[in-house]
Amino acid sequence: MPPKRKADGDDKKAPETKKSKAKEPVKPLDPTQPVNKQLPEELGAYEKGEGVTRMTCWNIAGYNASVKKGMHRYINAEPADLLVLTETKIDKEPNDEILKSNYKHSVWTGSTKKGYAGIAVLWNGEEARNVETILPTHPNQDSTRGRIITLEFEDKFVIGTYVPNAGQGLKAMDDKVAWNSAFKTYLHDLNEKKSVVWLGDLNVCHDSKDIRNDESNWNKSAGWTETEVNGYKEQLSDKFVDAWKELHPDNVGQYTYFGYRFDARSKGIGWRIDSCVVSRGLMGRVEDVVIRMEVYGASDHVPVCIDFKAVDEQASK
Repeated sequence: MPPKRKADGDDKKAPETKKSKAKEPVKPLDPTQPVNKQLPEELGAYEKGEGVTRMTCWNIAGYNASVKKGMHRYINAEPADLLVLTETKIDKEPNDEILKSNYKHSVWTGSTKKGYAGIAVLWNGEEARNVETILPTHPNQDSTRGRIITLEFEDKFVIGTYVPNAGQGLKAMDDKVAWNSAFKTYLHDLNEKKSVVWLGDLNVCHDSKDIRNDESNWNKSAGWTETEVNGYKEQLSDKFVDAWKELHPDNVGQYTYFGYRFDARSKGIGWRIDSCVVSRGLMGRVEDVVIRMEVYGASDHVPVCIDFKAVDEQASK
């Protein structure tokens, strides 16, 4: 039966039914960024300019798991002069022929808690004059094992860190605050002696461009709270530079960590928490900082590389 017509004079309109709009699929902010979920089977050798010194940091989320997922393919492809591996989850150096064939020197240190944290620095060239595997300014130095390695060379210090996480529900925030305070003192003390390069998993974002869902995570998620961000900025002060941020201030959608859950990688939902920080005086020698976005799958983090120009090249300009 057809619907009845309205009576004359009845000008009231029936309420319109709102049509539900289909949600647009979440996509990476930068459409040029790769979204692979496994490490590529083939990784061609990365190029490096003549006289350039390359330092690389990579959170491998467990050495044993990363090896099974193809970690060595990246190690062989990257001509890094120094490599920082964080969250190794092992407490001693493994018998790894690939790493040994690529690097002449190495220092590995684990946490006092088995299968937790862990960090390694591998490098070529000169031997380190001194090696430190704790944070000496921290009131509980044992708690810093497996989280920091400092190498002293003739002209600089290199610090690799796997900075503590504030924890689920920010329950470990007091520990993070203690680390931040102690590390700031340590970092600035070293900088009084010679230049510093600090790289690794810093477990903090610099600003809102370093995290995709900044508003929903602010002051709720570890690594993106006012306390942690302010702590990081105090560490930098006017003496240090987040080199990637300095060179790429307008870039968006380039992150170093993509969680395995909720299809975060395909959606480009990530965090930039792995960084390269240098003494301000060294910034003139930094040629570039690159996030190896395609190297995903052996870990839920990707490597970050910083290239330094040769000293004589800089002096000639």
